[in-house]
Amino acid sequence: MLLNVDAVNVHYGSAQVLHGVSITVKERELVCIVGRNGAGKTTLLKTIGGFLKPTKGTVAFEERPITGMRPDKVALLGVKYVFQDKRVFGDLTVRDNLELACYPIKANVDEAVERLFSISEKMKRLIDSKAKGLSGGERQILLIGRALVGSPKLLLIDEPTEGLAAIVINDIARILMEMKGRLSMIVVEQNLAIVSRMADRIYIMKEGNVLKEITEEAQIRDQAYIESLL
Repeated sequence: MLLNVDAVNVHYGSAQVLHGVSITVKERELVCIVGRNGAGKTTLLKTIGGFLKPTKGTVAFEERPITGMRPDKVALLGVKYVFQDKRVFGDLTVRDNLELACYPIKANVDEAVERLFSISEKMKRLIDSKAKGLSGGERQILLIGRALVGSPKLLLIDEPTEGLAAIVINDIARILMEMKGRLSMIVVEQNLAIVSRMADRIYIMKEGNVLKEITEEAQIRDQAYIESLL
């Protein structure tokens, strides 16, 4: 098993946000986490990525305990986080944003640029443009490209299609589908049409708990069934 989250509790101050949450991710698997706002989805991703420390339970990556490990250490092990806020270094070019991601691990920036182009050809004309001029969809593509620097084993992707136009949502979904099978991904996503298309497994979260794990393909592809659980 690539990732094992076992009975994790997380608190914000005195308020408990996650209640004994357990999930697993296999090699080259795309797992979607679905739930209404406030269900604890982002908190779970931040706990895996090292941004939050659980008050109980364990997180293991490749059978190595990473519970409470600093985010930069988790990233160096091959777990990269793509944040929901689509925040980039606006005054730097697209290429410079990639170069910054390369610096800590001494990765080759030209290889990072080519990898970005491989997931989206439209970025070729934007490579020397300031990132602050990018659209929301273009920023999301840059963030994914930046996360791919160093060839991570697991991507944690938080709400990649939130706030994007329908045509751009399809573009992001295509990129994720093309990446599927090359590495593992946990994708927090509320667009059930996208989830039912790309997920290998689904976890339904509600009020800080895992309500249900969906593994059967027929149920994964049944958008109405997933909606009924929410």
